[in-house]
Amino acid sequence: MTRLENMKARYKSEPTIISQLPLKLPNGCEVSEISSSCADCGTEVPHQHLRGHVSRPIPDAVAFNGHGLCSTCITIFPLHGRVRAHGDGMRMEWIKGGRWVSGMLESDTLTGKLRLWLKRQLRTLVR
Repeated sequence: MTRLENMKARYKSEPTIISQLPLKLPNGCEVSEISSSCADCGTEVPHQHLRGHVSRPIPDAVAFNGHGLCSTCITIFPLHGRVRAHGDGMRMEWIKGGRWVSGMLESDTLTGKLRLWLKRQLRTLVR
C-alpha cells in the first residue's frame, strides 16, 4: 500500500477529532477544538474533515494524530501534535523538520490561538 493509500484508508476509518474533545488539562485549561488549514491552498478545513485519534499519553498532555481533507483542492495532509499544560496556560508542540518544536498558547483564547497556530505551521511546512 502506498503512503497516499494508507492516508486515505486511515482517514476513512477514523473518527473526527472534534468528536473526541473537549479534554481538560490538570491546570484547568481545556482543549476544546483542533483547527487546521489546507497545506496546499490555505483554506480552513471544517472540523468534520479532520479525522484521527486523540489520546492522553500522560496526564498533562493531549496528543492528536490524523489527517485533514481539503474539499477545495482535494488534498489530504497529515495532522499531528500535542498540547501540554504549562503553568496557567498551554504549550502546543508539533514536528517540524523531524524535530519537536513548541509555542505557548493563552488559555483564554485557546480556540483562536490553535487555529492561527496551525495555519502558520502548515504554511511554513509548504514553503
